[in-house]
Amino acid sequence: MKYRYRFIIYLILLIITLLVAYLIFYPKTAEMGFYSHIMMSECMIQQVNIPYYVEVYTLGTLTEERTEKMDKIMNAESNDNSIAKNPTSSAYGRCQFLKSTRDYVEKKWDIKINWNDPEQQGYACERLLREEGDSHWKESKEVWSLNLKVVTEI
Repeated sequence: MKYRYRFIIYLILLIITLLVAYLIFYPKTAEMGFYSHIMMSECMIQQVNIPYYVEVYTLGTLTEERTEKMDKIMNAESNDNSIAKNPTSSAYGRCQFLKSTRDYVEKKWDIKINWNDPEQQGYACERLLREEGDSHWKESKEVWSLNLKVVTEI
């Protein structure tokens, strides 16, 4: 009988110790309920180790700022074909950049562009058109300038 009371007292002390430890280490979850720490752990943001790749660039998105003029130029130059190559020059890609133009924009913007990636080609075309106008595509202007909507500001 004496050992039974001692066992019950030890069991009660163990339960009290665990309860106190729980309240100390989970103060926020104790206010919200016993199982709330499980729900909170699913919502917490955990650190993720992302490897660093030296040649990865965020160039932007073409779809947000793509203009009718840019569409016409790409269709006139290459039928919007990212692997189109001019057989008589170094022109390549959606906008048919010459090798000298490709080198020029990489040096000007201080970035390395993957000229085999259609999205990066489109970014370079759109940015060059926005920054320097359509002079880089003057040879094909007769084709792409047809049926362009003229927008005038009032």
